[in-house]
Formats: sequence, structure tokens, C-alpha cells
Amino acid sequence: MAKVCSICGKPYKIQVFKMGERSLDIELPACNCEAIKFEEEQKRKEKVREWERIEKKVYSLKRQLNCPLMSPLFQEKTFEKVAKLQDSIGWSSDYKENFQKCVEYAKNFDRYSSGGLFMVGKTGSGKTTLQACIIKELERKGKFCLLIQFSTLLDLMIESINFNVETSIFQYYNTLAQFDYVVLDDIGREKYTDKRLEIAFRVIDTLMNNKVVVSLTGNPECIKKLTSIAEYKAIIDRLKDLCPNEMIFKNESFRGRNVKKF
Repeated sequence: MAKVCSICGKPYKIQVFKMGERSLDIELPACNCEAIKFEEEQKRKEKVREWERIEKKVYSLKRQLNCPLMSPLFQEKTFEKVAKLQDSIGWSSDYKENFQKCVEYAKNFDRYSSGGLFMVGKTGSGKTTLQACIIKELERKGKFCLLIQFSTLLDLMIESINFNVETSIFQYYNTLAQFDYVVLDDIGREKYTDKRLEIAFRVIDTLMNNKVVVSLTGNPECIKKLTSIAEYKAIIDRLKDLCPNEMIFKNESFRGRNVKKF
């Protein structure tokens, strides 16, 4: 029975090879299905190895920071899931525009040319949710991302100074430099001492010097509070360079809109 390709069913062809007075008939595939399958399998294995490398790096970064790279609440956020809520919670035209800008931002992101986003709006206006969606898209592209409240990050670093913990403050600076995209969430709510101001400056300076793309979220009153701190001026100047793309959220809070009465 003639041999056929296991993929497309095409019969093999007979290739005659002559060796002096003798000849040898060998069945060879008449298609390139096997070669394509082999190439696809190699690509699949390479992709698996790449994701294993990414997972290993993510695990390492989590361990070094001693916290998740994004809280469980926001790990579930994607543009697709958020878009489905458009009718049920009611989007303003302003929020629709900001949503689309974030989709485009994630699509065209480049660590060395994309400036960060400076999202300003009331509590619950969807700033952090859209940042989480951006991160989900970037992670699909193999980017290393961090979404953390700035106050939490400063607490971790202060703890490394005041207590005998495994990670030193210098390791934290080195860890931050390894990310492609960092979101400092709810900036301005943190309390400042001289030491915390010094660390805040070093955090921003480290991110800037290592060309990490930084985005911020904050409420208008908290941003105003920061500008009233004289020692914060050097930090503000750097943040303006890091986050040139301002995005204003004029809509009211979405929280509680899907509450049902029983």
C-alpha cells in the first residue's frame, strides 16, 4: 500500500537513486506538511521556553518586592471585560475617549519611546482599572510590569531600613530598574517625613535613569497637596518628564453602580 502524508493525505512520490548499476527506490513526501509541522512545533517549544523565562522573572521580581506585582482585584481586569460594563454602569463620553486612548497606548507601547500617563480624577473614576488593563496587554507581549500604590512601595522600603528583612533598600532600587512599565497608584496619599521624601526622590530618579516607563494615578486634591511640599519640587520636575501624557477623568465614581436591591 502506497504511503500517504498523515496530515494532508497526499501520496508519497517515488524517488529513484542510482548507485552504479544498482538503483534504490525511496518514498518521499510530495508535500511540505511535515516540514511545516516541524517548524510550528519548534516555534511552539520556543514560545513555551519564553513564557517559562517570563514566569521565572516575574516570580523573582515578586520575591524581591515581597508583594504581588498587581493586587488580585486588578489582575482580573482586561479591556474586553471592562468594555462589557459600558451599558450596565453607564460610560460618559469622556470615559469612552479615555478608554480608547488606553487601548491605543497599550497597542503602540515601546519602552524607549512611550512616555508615561498621568491620570488625574476623582476616587472610583476608573483610573487604576484602565492602568490594569494596559498592564494585561503589555504582559501578553512579554513586558514586565508593576502596579503598586506609591505609599505601599515607600512602606516596603522604609521597612527594609528599620527592620532586619531579607531585601535591602538598594535591592529594591535595582528591582524597580528591571521593569518595563511601572504604575505608581494613588500618588499623593502617602505621608512624608524627611526620610520618605528622600526615598521617594530616589525611586523616581532610579526609574527615570533606567528609562522605565512610569505612569501615575492620583486625585486632584492629592496632587495639589504634593505641590505644596517645598521639598517635593525636584520630584515633581522629574514626574513631568516621566509622564508627559496627561489624562483627565471628569466622570463621577463608578463604584456602587452595579449594586442590586433585594
